[in-house]
Amino acid sequence: MKTLNPKKILIASSVHVWLDTRIYFKEAISLAENGFEVVLIARDGANLKEAVHRNITLVKLPEMRELSRVKACRQIYKLALDSDAMYYHFHDPELLPVAWLLKKRKKQTRVIFDMHENFPKALLSKDWIKPPIRKMLVGTVRVLEPRLLAACDGVIFAEESYKKDYPFLRRTVDVYNLPHDPGELAREQGADLVLTYVGGITKIRGAMEMLALVKVLQQRMANVKLQLIGPIAPALKLEMMAYVEEQRLERHVCFYDRLSYGEIWTELAKATIGLCLLHPVPNYMESMPTKFYEYMAAALPILSSDIPLWTRFLSENEAGWTADPFDSQMMADDILEVYKAAPSSRLAKMGWRGRDAFLKKYSWQQEERKLVDFYEAMRVVAE
Repeated sequence: MKTLNPKKILIASSVHVWLDTRIYFKEAISLAENGFEVVLIARDGANLKEAVHRNITLVKLPEMRELSRVKACRQIYKLALDSDAMYYHFHDPELLPVAWLLKKRKKQTRVIFDMHENFPKALLSKDWIKPPIRKMLVGTVRVLEPRLLAACDGVIFAEESYKKDYPFLRRTVDVYNLPHDPGELAREQGADLVLTYVGGITKIRGAMEMLALVKVLQQRMANVKLQLIGPIAPALKLEMMAYVEEQRLERHVCFYDRLSYGEIWTELAKATIGLCLLHPVPNYMESMPTKFYEYMAAALPILSSDIPLWTRFLSENEAGWTADPFDSQMMADDILEVYKAAPSSRLAKMGWRGRDAFLKKYSWQQEERKLVDFYEAMRVVAE
């Protein structure tokens, strides 16, 4: 058996592209800049161009249309078995069996799981799974997931709320998905009211509600635009584009697909309001959206769904307001009230209060320290 390198980490995802913001720009780079040698295995993104960090070795998996998730898991397992890394950091629930098998075969390694979402609760909102199958699947996951997680040496929670469902785990740390400070963005002061959404675009994340909102707004003002920044399934994009054409919103809606980390900040500098109209499904009720912090970092006021946790957060930080995401007329009224009354003052004040809170409490800097300390503590245990 190979001698394991105590400063080497293999990070793997069978789903995410290698330039994923949390996986690459936050965790992999932070670890690489703190003395670790990092191997990153993740999906290729053909339209994503970025120089790889000097301390990171990149192994690209083909895109999902070319390599299934099952085959990707098998490939990751083979690469992990052959690696001399001491640490294995997995990012997707489907890799938990890989983590369990790897720990059985290489007992001296340290296996870490990075929990991006409460998986059983997330399954409840997967409408593409038929309800009877979904119920059976959730039940199976609730039995198997604890056993697989218990085999891991450590679990990283991306949200504080996840912890209450996993009290049995012996070594955990909260590493929230907070953004880096982009600096004070040079805002582009145009005549348009620009609404922006950043993140994966799905129906339960408010895809159709954002289009309905723009439809109402453009009936009352000509200079409104919606920027949709993030990956979207082809079938949903066709449905959304059909709606845009039917409602004659072509001049008002822009699809950007996935952008690089730097390009996202460029587009946020052009925006007036950041949107987060997610549906009140179980997985979102106790979780804070990453996009909140990104909007705050960019000094953007936020309009979000009226989920109680989010309402309290935005009120406490005076960074925006909430509304019923299914009431496009009321949301339009709220936007026009704050925009037309004093577009350069009320909205700007919300944005700058949000940025001030971000700088004081919500930047990646403190999360990086927690991540590195967690690995250092694991190394002491390994030694």
